[in-house]
Amino acid sequence: MVSNYVRNVIDGSKFNRYHLAILVISTLIVVFEGYDLVVFGSVVPQIIREWSLTPVEAGILGSYGLLGMLIGSIILGSLADKFGRVNILIVSVALFSVFTFLIGLSTNTTQFAWFRLIAGLGIGGAMPNVLALVSEYLPKARRTTLIAFTMTGMQMGGMLAPTLGIFLIPSFGWRPLLWVALVPLLLIPLIYKYVPDSLNLLVTKRKKDKLESLLERIVPGIDRKRIIAEKSEILVQPKVSLPDLFKNNLALSTIMLWIIYFMGLLMIFGLNTWLPSLIKESVPSLQTGLAFLIVLNGSAILGTVVFGLLADKNGAKKQLIIIYVAGAIAISLLGFTTNIPLLYLFSAIAGICTTGAQNLLNAFTSQYYPYHMRSTALGFANGVGRIGGIVGPTLGGVLLSLAVPSQFNFIAFGIPGAIIAIALIFVSTKKESGNTSWVKGAGQLSEQTK
Repeated sequence: MVSNYVRNVIDGSKFNRYHLAILVISTLIVVFEGYDLVVFGSVVPQIIREWSLTPVEAGILGSYGLLGMLIGSIILGSLADKFGRVNILIVSVALFSVFTFLIGLSTNTTQFAWFRLIAGLGIGGAMPNVLALVSEYLPKARRTTLIAFTMTGMQMGGMLAPTLGIFLIPSFGWRPLLWVALVPLLLIPLIYKYVPDSLNLLVTKRKKDKLESLLERIVPGIDRKRIIAEKSEILVQPKVSLPDLFKNNLALSTIMLWIIYFMGLLMIFGLNTWLPSLIKESVPSLQTGLAFLIVLNGSAILGTVVFGLLADKNGAKKQLIIIYVAGAIAISLLGFTTNIPLLYLFSAIAGICTTGAQNLLNAFTSQYYPYHMRSTALGFANGVGRIGGIVGPTLGGVLLSLAVPSQFNFIAFGIPGAIIAIALIFVSTKKESGNTSWVKGAGQLSEQTK
């Protein structure tokens, strides 16, 4: 771990151009990840028609990407603590960019599935490292808000996919929506130039010059002699492994967070894949169906920003409980009306209380664990969540195939919100020995981090 002085310098720094560069790059990575995730829901009606798929087959096809995300979040998320955040981010961006483009060239479901699986590896590897990056280097005073803003990139990308679909699909088909994924390759030089490795990696690799240069960019004019004087306080943390997430009174909270991530991503990916189809009886046109995806993701941006600002002042846990209960109710109500304005309203609330809440949850979790454990902890939490993400699209396909009443379809996607609210109650909010926790919610770090 790094010394108190170095940690306090970063925590107490004022937002400057270097912070802005980190924020913009991180947000753009998340934008393209969001695009990559939601684009399948935008093209699934065309794929079903072109390849004569059943809803179950289409749901399984969509789940290949989420399986890749599961593997990528666990493997690449953990490797960042060893090989460096910059290297893993570059590999991750290259994977999801190139292989999403190749999905648009696929001629059958087998190619589609393999390309989506490999693209998912990159998406899963990038997310925990972006979260660890912004939670480690952005000023503490507004860290939660800035993390939440970064995560709104997911919804920006989620809005971009159906918006382009409305204009491109009628004239050019579904494939050009996948070719757009080459654009993130332009971020790789910026990642190499601006994105820093973790402080602990700089210490363990004895990269003193890079550490000093980094701190000067964060706090221009910092006293280099003070950094050198504090070198004696720098300790190297042991290697982080899965069992470490269950030590020092972290076990129950870790299990509860895994349940929360599982249920949260089940709702998010299930709705992003099947919302247009589930509302098809009320809204038959493709354009209108895609408009619901735009509302679902666009409303989440507002929710993310507002929730982040409130959490910086009031803490996140109680807020998250209320949000997920509201989301469960709104999703369930989607099945009990055919009134289009009400469908848009409930879709907006669903977006705010699922994806918007997930962004706040990511901010919460990214600061719940000690600094040296964050990439690993986020990797495993998101990895377990990806299992829920795999279940969500498959569940939607099964429900559509069974032709059950629409009320049951939406209730099935609302129940996980209630489960999340219950699980949050059991996440510890007390200062535990050895636990560098965001103990009372967003923006309220334990003094043990100092």
